[in-house]
Amino acid sequence: MNGVILYSGLSQLDGSPIVCIATDRSHNVKTGPMVQTWIMRSDVPPEEAVNDGSDSSVCGDCKLRGIVTKLPNGEQVIRFRGCYVFVGQAPQRVWQAYQAGEYGIAVSVATFAGTMVRIGSYGDPCAVPLAIWKNLARCCAGHTGYTHQWRDRRFQDYRTLLMASVETEHDAQVARAMGWRTFRVAVTGELPAKGEFHCPASAEQGYRQTCESCGSCDGTADKPERASVVIWPHGPPAAVKSFYRLVRGDSRQIDHRQATTEADRLLLAELSSLGRSSASALASRVGRGTQATATRLWHLRQMGLARRVGRGQYEATEAIA
Repeated sequence: MNGVILYSGLSQLDGSPIVCIATDRSHNVKTGPMVQTWIMRSDVPPEEAVNDGSDSSVCGDCKLRGIVTKLPNGEQVIRFRGCYVFVGQAPQRVWQAYQAGEYGIAVSVATFAGTMVRIGSYGDPCAVPLAIWKNLARCCAGHTGYTHQWRDRRFQDYRTLLMASVETEHDAQVARAMGWRTFRVAVTGELPAKGEFHCPASAEQGYRQTCESCGSCDGTADKPERASVVIWPHGPPAAVKSFYRLVRGDSRQIDHRQATTEADRLLLAELSSLGRSSASALASRVGRGTQATATRLWHLRQMGLARRVGRGQYEATEAIA
């Protein structure tokens, strides 16, 4: 990936060495072609940092990091990781390219003029000085960004650029009372509360828009009365299951058949017509990403509307009226 170093220095979260790198626009089906920014330990590979807990330098106390567990052989691994970012892919590749000296220091952020930027594709933006992000936001066409550090008094000024990332309605209320707009991950099937709207770039909304075209997750811009955003748990099925375990205390999902979306109905209708299908084959028929389709199938299985038959094959068990 082509990219530049936006910041290299100490983390504002714990003082450890970190680096922030901006890379080319991605092909992510949810975000659209946005410039991505990666916040990582500069001295520890992302996969290793996740497993030994040193990712706290870039993720703070986010509960979705999972739980570091020591195995009998002394090896440390991560359990119940609820974060949708798979660090073994893009973050690891960016870190390796950084170690190989492939990225130069950004001379000017003017090169980002006219682009949409994703602040914190991996890592919490509060680890990086606010001035870096403000300078970038002044030049780019727009941005999105989220933080789990919204309770910390040191980072209250970040609310003009970032959404408070929350997992419960209570936390959403607290964050909004502090002047933040919120991005809430709700229980599957839960409808938006007052003052919220459902993310139009989500799998359950059928990807009606991309983050690039929506652009709503850009903080308050000194207007905290703007509506906040809600989304259902997303990412790999294992991460969704861990989200429930970490946030609610168990990995079981409740039956929310009345809250299924038009996108779900289309998915089940196609699955019914095929008899059985793999997630990838079904994704191509409904025009969605394979991972997003697999995640939605996992939700539908929890609701009793679909089931897995054989390796990687699914079939519908009940239609949605």
